[in-house]
Amino acid sequence: MSDLTVFCEYNRSAIKSGEAWRIVTGHLVHWNLDHLVWDLGMFAVLGGLCEMRNSRIYVVCLAASALFISMTM
Repeated sequence: MSDLTVFCEYNRSAIKSGEAWRIVTGHLVHWNLDHLVWDLGMFAVLGGLCEMRNSRIYVVCLAASALFISMTM
């Protein structure tokens, strides 16, 4: 595991210690190529469909999802 991955991963105790950036950067960490491919594939397909319907709501939904998913973990 690279230093950047460790620095960015979602880690509850680190977040409680004040490393708040992990709430958002945890979404960027992928543990293997399979994980990355599935995430990018679903993001491209579902994101493309949502953006075609309403790009403004898509951006709001994307930002809110990044925060709320982390908060529920």
